[in-house]
Amino acid sequence: MNLKKILFFNLILTSVALNLFAEDRNPNVRVIWGTTPSTSAVISVSAKNARLHFDTQQHPSYQSYSKTIQPFRTGKYRDVSSWLSVGDSGTSEASYAHFKLENLKASTPYYFVIESHSGISKNFYFVTAPEDDRPFKLIYGGDSRSD
Repeated sequence: MNLKKILFFNLILTSVALNLFAEDRNPNVRVIWGTTPSTSAVISVSAKNARLHFDTQQHPSYQSYSKTIQPFRTGKYRDVSSWLSVGDSGTSEASYAHFKLENLKASTPYYFVIESHSGISKNFYFVTAPEDDRPFKLIYGGDSRSD
């Protein structure tokens, strides 16, 4: 095997390893709005033993965020045998946590990180809806697969 093939193979393995590590530390995150999107939101994550740190400003360290909350609901996903370690390091069992954020300010960005059994996630953010009828853009997606 020549040197170029060896280097290419090592690059691929390193890339896969980094992606697996990043996936573990960055759980699947969803922001859910209900009837009061300008003042409340639910953050849902695929992680266990999770806490959410948030603020209206982004911080370099999770300890610097002004608010820390525990989930109001946690549990395990059912029938995840076809998943590959979603949110849980080294197991085929996947967990979730739901965090309720209330008394938020309208039209305000909120930054947050997830602290879990896997470590600290990257920074995420969302903006609350405006109180008035001004237009805003919303992007959404879905996945109907069961695998």
